[in-house]
Amino acid sequence: MLAAVAMFFTLNTPIWAMLAVVLFGLAQGFYVPLMTTYGAEMFPTPLRASATSTAWSINRISSFLAPMTIFQILQRNGSQVTAVLIYIPLVLSIVLLLTYGPRVLAGRGSHDA
Repeated sequence: MLAAVAMFFTLNTPIWAMLAVVLFGLAQGFYVPLMTTYGAEMFPTPLRASATSTAWSINRISSFLAPMTIFQILQRNGSQVTAVLIYIPLVLSIVLLLTYGPRVLAGRGSHDA
């Protein structure tokens, strides 16, 4: 997704823009289920269901609000600011998963201590 965003905002031909959008859509199709699965691992077992439900509802609300806000930011501040605002949640999700995610993903071994 990061590469697709970079491609979209740096290459200025229509074919590359279309390819970037397709790649972003395909990557997003993997991103949401993976974040739902691995993101749940950041919470203790008794809280996982409610945390996952809350995160999913925030995801759905954000998917409604994001296009309206991103287009406004794009018009007012240009593509570079817009790209940074798209990068921030992607990078934060990677950092969260690597720090607090499943033990193997976070580099803490595969066995409970």
